[in-house]
Amino acid sequence: MKKTMRTQIKESIPLIVTVVIIAAILSFCLISRQHKLYDSSKPNIFEIPGTAYSYFATGTKWYDYYFMVQNFPQNNSEVQSMIEDFINDNKGLLETAFQHAGDIVSCHFMFPSEEFPVYFEENKNYFIMDDYVDHYIQTNEKVEVMFERWSFDGIYIFKR
Repeated sequence: MKKTMRTQIKESIPLIVTVVIIAAILSFCLISRQHKLYDSSKPNIFEIPGTAYSYFATGTKWYDYYFMVQNFPQNNSEVQSMIEDFINDNKGLLETAFQHAGDIVSCHFMFPSEEFPVYFEENKNYFIMDDYVDHYIQTNEKVEVMFERWSFDGIYIFKR
């Protein structure tokens, strides 16, 4: 039996609605994921608020800074060049740390992920300087740069 045009349209409406709903859900998920990994209102490298701290270990006074890097270059030499430029532009951070801490300043450069989103600073308790920080260092740290006693030549330790 031949179907009329009206019957064909009626039968295809549920399919069209399903496709539109699936497309909307996928679009929402992609936009949400991108929002967690990149914030255009922030510079590529920025200090993670409230995470800088000092401590004593093995008779040495350490000062740690944590930075979020939204986009890392592809190879380690480009990463090092980018970080050197950032350090040169922000020597005041290191100078302050050496004045208050003393011996070693360690800068941790982290990358955003679903679990560690770029906008987490809206909730100041998201990144707490305690045992949980070890998890984020293991999963989200790309490079650590250590500076010793007023030296601005850092030792680069690439994590992955």
